[in-house]
Amino acid sequence: MAGGGGEAFDRHLFACVVAIARTNRTQPLAFSLGLSAEALAALVGLYFPHAPSLLSGLDPCEDGMAPQTADEFALRALLLDYRTQDSIEEEWLAHILARRTLLQKPLWQEMGLSHRADLGLLMAHHFAPLAARNQRDMRWKPFFWRELEIAGGLDCQAETQCPQCRRFSRCFDPELGTSLVLSEPQHAG
Repeated sequence: MAGGGGEAFDRHLFACVVAIARTNRTQPLAFSLGLSAEALAALVGLYFPHAPSLLSGLDPCEDGMAPQTADEFALRALLLDYRTQDSIEEEWLAHILARRTLLQKPLWQEMGLSHRADLGLLMAHHFAPLAARNQRDMRWKPFFWRELEIAGGLDCQAETQCPQCRRFSRCFDPELGTSLVLSEPQHAG
């Protein structure tokens, strides 16, 4: 996926998430990324103009951007509210992050990144005000859910401080593992 425009860091981010999303053969790429067909075509055109095959089979009427759950809608809104530069890339990333957060594995893996620190860099670069709120280095998924709870007037810490919480490890233990992109068999096409 060499070539293309945009910042090198963003090209890397988009290459990673597109690569991991393509491993899901049961859903269209736009749906796996939470993007409309138009947004996916714009992303590919800007960052991967030499890889038009990424758009093969793309239905222009397909709206992968439609939120699948109320949580996805709320998370997308949270991310959009905390964008650093208000760029189109950040809009795409808000949609992608919200969709990929709904999946089972750690978010850095669902984004196709090499390790959790890459996700921290993404957040610091594109969603700096939100990243700054994660002062205790919570895992990103629990952090997002906590931010949504606080925005809704709830606070899981009102009853129990984090170290005494029975779910402490779910929020703060290291996220170990390997990149899913590196561990998935590669498919031609």
